[in-house]
Amino acid sequence: TYMGIIRSHFVIDETGKIVAIHYNVKPDASLPEALEALKTA
Repeated sequence: TYMGIIRSHFVIDETGKIVAIHYNVKPDASLPEALEALKTA
């Protein structure tokens, strides 16, 4: 069974701490979501 591509990203701050994990990310929403996660970290 093939599910296709599943996009996900992990936002890591300057200290190496994972501050956000996003699954099923759409390419056009990836950057804004990552920047927002860093602002609120």
